Amino acid sequence: MGVIDFLKKKKKDVLIIKEQESSKVDLIEDMKPKEHESNKTTSIDDIKIVIENSNGFFSDEPEQIKKAAIVFYESGKSETFEDAIIDAGTIIRGLKYDGIKKDENGNSIIVFNDKTIKRSDRMYKDEYVVSPDGIKCQVLDTDSVDFSDALLGRKSKETQVLRAKQGDPVPTINGEGKVESVYIANEGEAIFFNNDKDKYVPRDGNGNAWMFDNVTDYGYEYTSSIYNFQGRETINVKSTSKALVLPEIVDRPTCIKDAWGEGAHQFLSSGATLKQDPKDGKVTGIDKTAFDNTWELLENEIEHKL
Repeated sequence: MGVIDFLKKKKKDVLIIKEQESSKVDLIEDMKPKEHESNKTTSIDDIKIVIENSNGFFSDEPEQIKKAAIVFYESGKSETFEDAIIDAGTIIRGLKYDGIKKDENGNSIIVFNDKTIKRSDRMYKDEYVVSPDGIKCQVLDTDSVDFSDALLGRKSKETQVLRAKQGDPVPTINGEGKVESVYIANEGEAIFFNNDKDKYVPRDGNGNAWMFDNVTDYGYEYTSSIYNFQGRETINVKSTSKALVLPEIVDRPTCIKDAWGEGAHQFLSSGATLKQDPKDGKVTGIDKTAFDNTWELLENEIEHKL
């Protein structure tokens, strides 16, 4: 082999070695963790938030989401600005995350969708209580129930009120006919009786049971004189009070904690109605059967002139 041929072969071998070395470098680079694209974002202000199909959308909502996102990011719960916004939008606001786009400058556009989130989903806490009947019920967050477009309603029929004797059992029976709980009444309390499966002892805002002798203090008027029914003094009453109602909005087994006082929870089945007392804002529920049979909607007073 001549000198020239030797040098050509040597040069070729060197080029092959360099190509191999270059491939190794590329391989090593590929094996390194890739920097998350969102790490290129240096300011949360560079990120745009879009909320599609939104109901009740406020113009400052993206800014409110960003404020919450800063907390997520600075606390270390979210690794990047984008992740923080996604977490804030989905966890705090309850939006559906639809992906990230890029604008012409390479800045992120985070897209949320409000269309598929059910209204009822925002009314509940991530908390459950098992009813006396063994049903797992999700706890209603009464502060999150939106009554802004509620209807106006009131009880339409007369109700029998019995004077309780000490120890009278007052069961709560759900729409499936199962006993959820049993309240033991005290002497003189007011048992509101619609039928054997629908009776209860109302309570005031402090959890105190209504008394038979003062039901007119709570927005009721007498429509009969006292008579005997089931061995108890009984009188007929009709409500003069109106309430904001959301008919059949309850779509799952539900618990309103402390609805009738500390530890006295109200359990509701799917199809129940939520109502809000316009005087004190208290939220309670009405079983579907009871609402259908004893309540009426006041369509001519839909503007909530209470």
